[in-house]
Amino acid sequence: MMLEDVDLQLISDVARTLVALDEIDDLLSFCLPYPPIAQRTLDRIVLTCLVDEATPPGSLPGLVKWCHERPLLKWPLDLPSEVFSEESLLLDPSSGVLTELCVELAQLAGSRTPLGEAATIMNDAKPGLTRQENQEDYCELRRFLVDSPVLDNEVMRQVGFTVDVGRFDELLSSLYQPASARYERDGGLISCRECGDLMASVGDDDWSCEREACRRTGHQEIGKIWLASENVRHLPRRHRQFVGGPARVAIRLAGHPELLAMPGLRVDLWPGLGEYDLRITTPDGVEATVRVLDWHNPALLGMASRESGDRQTLHVVPDYRIDRDPNYIATVVRWDGGDATRFCSESELIRRIQDLYRKGGHGA
Repeated sequence: MMLEDVDLQLISDVARTLVALDEIDDLLSFCLPYPPIAQRTLDRIVLTCLVDEATPPGSLPGLVKWCHERPLLKWPLDLPSEVFSEESLLLDPSSGVLTELCVELAQLAGSRTPLGEAATIMNDAKPGLTRQENQEDYCELRRFLVDSPVLDNEVMRQVGFTVDVGRFDELLSSLYQPASARYERDGGLISCRECGDLMASVGDDDWSCEREACRRTGHQEIGKIWLASENVRHLPRRHRQFVGGPARVAIRLAGHPELLAMPGLRVDLWPGLGEYDLRITTPDGVEATVRVLDWHNPALLGMASRESGDRQTLHVVPDYRIDRDPNYIATVVRWDGGDATRFCSESELIRRIQDLYRKGGHGA
C-alpha cells in the first residue's frame, strides 16, 4: 500500500498543508483566500466527511485544531492501523509544532524519491556547493551545521573570520532562517542543551524540544538563552529533521571507540561531498557504504526506501528508535519489500564491521 491509497494520500496532503503554513513567516500577511494546497485539502476533507455523514471542520483553523487534538486513526478516514497508532498526531499536543510524523508524510507525498530529495537538501540550498573540491572543507561545514544549529549576530560575525567555514558565509546566511514567534516567550528564546536546537514554549513555564531523541531520553534541559532582539536564526525544519539529526548519528559512529580500536580500518565521513554518510573500509579493501535514516515512522521509511532505488548502501537506524520499538527494522523491511540485510541499527552496524574485520584475518 503506497500513496495511491486515497485516504493515505489525503492525510499526506493535510501534512503538506501544515508544512506550508509552518513556512509562513509573517502571520499578519496570512489572509483569505487560503494558499491553494490548503484550500484544496480542506475542500477534500469536508467532502469526505459529508459523504461519510461525519461533521467536517468548519474552516482551516478548524482543520488545524483536528491536527492538534485528534489522532489520525480517529479521523473519518480509512487509514491503515499497521502504519499509524492511537498516538499518531500531526501537531504536537503540548507545543503545537509539527510532529516528525507530519514532516515525514509531507516528504513522502511531495517527492517521487523522498530519501534522495532529503539527501540533497544541502545541495538544493546552495548552488555550487557540490563544486567545492576540498572534501575536508565540506566535512567541516557539515560539522559546523551540527554544532551550531542556531546562530545570532555575534556568531554570524565570527563565521566570516573562521578559516574552516568562512568561505561558506554566503551559504550560511541563506540557509539559516529567522526564528519564528512560536519559539519566543517573554522576549527570549531558549535552546535544548542536548542538541542545541531551539525549544518551543509549552504552557507558562516549560519548554519542549521537537526532537524525539531528546524528549524520549529526558534531555530537555535549557541550553543557551537569547533575547529576541539578537536576530536569532536557525536551520529550516526539513534540514533539522532529515540532515541534522542523521548527521549527529554519523559523527557519533565515525568516532565510535570500537571502530577506532580496529587498526587499519578507515572511516570516511560524507565521502564524495555527501554521497553517503559513511564509507568504512577494512585493511584488505572491503568497503561498506552507510546512510543514516532517522524517521519516526518505520512504515513510512519503508515506503520511502522502496522508491529510492538504492539497494547497495547499508541503511542505519539510530539505536533509540529500536529501543522504543523492537520491531522497527522488521516494519521497515515489510514496507520496503526488499532485502532485510540492508537495514540495521547502530549497534548492529558495529557488529557487522567487526565481523568483516575478523573475516579479513584481522583482530582476534
